[in-house]
Amino acid sequence: MPYKFLVFCCCFLFLTACSTDEKIILEGDRETVFETKKETKKQKQIIIKNSILAKNYPQKGYNSSHIFPSIKVDFEDLESDEILSSFPMSNPPVISENKLFAQSKNGIVKAVNLENTETIWEFTELAKASLKNSGGLAISDKILFATFGNGEIIAFDYDDGKILWRTKTKSAIYGSPTLANGKIFIQTKDNVISIYSQKDGKLVDSQLQNLKNKHPLLKGNSVAIKDNFAVAGTTTGNIIFFKTSGEIYRKQKLYENSSRRKAGVIRDIVALPVIENNTVFVSGMNGTAGAYNLQTGDKKWEVPYGGMTSPIIVENAVFIFTSGGKIVALDKNNGDLIWEKEVNTEDEKYNFPHIINNKIVFFGDDENVLLLDVNSKNENKIDIDCSALISPVFVNNEIFLATKNGNLIRLKKEQ
Repeated sequence: MPYKFLVFCCCFLFLTACSTDEKIILEGDRETVFETKKETKKQKQIIIKNSILAKNYPQKGYNSSHIFPSIKVDFEDLESDEILSSFPMSNPPVISENKLFAQSKNGIVKAVNLENTETIWEFTELAKASLKNSGGLAISDKILFATFGNGEIIAFDYDDGKILWRTKTKSAIYGSPTLANGKIFIQTKDNVISIYSQKDGKLVDSQLQNLKNKHPLLKGNSVAIKDNFAVAGTTTGNIIFFKTSGEIYRKQKLYENSSRRKAGVIRDIVALPVIENNTVFVSGMNGTAGAYNLQTGDKKWEVPYGGMTSPIIVENAVFIFTSGGKIVALDKNNGDLIWEKEVNTEDEKYNFPHIINNKIVFFGDDENVLLLDVNSKNENKIDIDCSALISPVFVNNEIFLATKNGNLIRLKKEQ
């Protein structure tokens, strides 16, 4: 018994000594079990070239590559005047030498003197109710090219409206023409890309390819062109790469490795493709955007962001405005995320982003604009007393808006 009692006492004293609050630091090297960041990665600085004062707007997308510069516009102390009333439009006007040319949904074409807002000439021959979604306009060398819902293409002298030539395709045309290399590129309702001569309207390529079965074209879209290479989007989310001579050299899937390719998902490429140097940037409706080599069609990168507006390209970044109302800044070279920001809320909806005065500018449903700094993401809002139905046009420090009530409004600095 004494022996057991002695053992018990020894164990009690030992355990008591071990339970002390004193911390004993053991010698030896240590390695962390969990990986931790040593420092927060500094946000990449987005660079934008100095804004320019745009002198004209010759075709949808600003040019055949659909690449916009940073535009200079003064948003302070704006006043508005009405250029056209009761003139609903589905595509933006074109502007050259202080003349504005607009086309209504039912096929009326008007030329307006911007100095006094008086009509110079108008074309009403095809103003029929059946032309509910007439095509669009483009200007080159003082010739106005117009496409129509009945499938016609007409070249007008833009000074007096005289018809220089006209031709008719086999199907309706809902989109604006793209002009490049002395040619007109047209996408028609029956999924054909046709190429015509600007000089006489003669067919250069009767049918680039009928993509109806596998890759139907987006009916209201426009081809993007740089040098001798062209790109078109489709309703299946595919991108068609072809030479301006008519030869298709690649068909690329925007969502090739994406889980968003499931049935029932809208895959239309509504946004205009954008070409910068040797890279094509595309944004799709099912939430994917990508960058591709223009000359080969090879994919450079793909990201899970996409929407209905064209990618915005600056010096070292690309901006994607998603269908959910988020603006995303990506590294242009590899698609890495720089930052993202929710723009739309339940109460405020914005659209038609552009780079203006080195900021991203959105046009809201509540008759205002949102200006967003590309690095700090600081916001500023300005009331403009009208809301845009389609993408605005910016020329000579003035803003041209086709409004939801069917008017064409000009916003300019108060005199």
